[in-house]
Amino acid sequence: MAKSNDFWVGIICALILGGLLVYGFMPREVVNEVEVEIPGEVITVIEYVNQTVETEGEFDFESTYLDAAHDEFLDEYEEDSLYLECDGVEYDEDEIELKWFKDFGVSVDDDDWEDYSVFYSVKFKYLDDADEKCYQTFDVEVDYEEDETPVVSAVLA
Repeated sequence: MAKSNDFWVGIICALILGGLLVYGFMPREVVNEVEVEIPGEVITVIEYVNQTVETEGEFDFESTYLDAAHDEFLDEYEEDSLYLECDGVEYDEDEIELKWFKDFGVSVDDDDWEDYSVFYSVKFKYLDDADEKCYQTFDVEVDYEEDETPVVSAVLA
């Protein structure tokens, strides 16, 4: 009697494990095929439905949000004296080097990520032809709102 129970327990475990494996390899796209009959015609409509599956894992916030926010900062300030000057000396863009980013974060104003802010600190090195160096650090915040142009604010830290 004990061997028979072990056999059935093994079969049930194998079926459960097989079901989980099949579920893991199945696509998450559902295809609904609907036939609509119009007198004299048959029309087939294929509808693709994408299902989102929530997973836990790592997400590269830096390349997704920080790079886009920094591009917005450069677009906004590329010709501004705040960015081009260091210690009263004006530099060309090709004389300015990015040293580092730090204190990076994202603040979400609503649950659907339509309104959010990206903030970070960035340090630039200014180097002229005479190899004289100057450094400046900016605290930057870029506010994104649904269907609006991002608003960039930067201050010297």
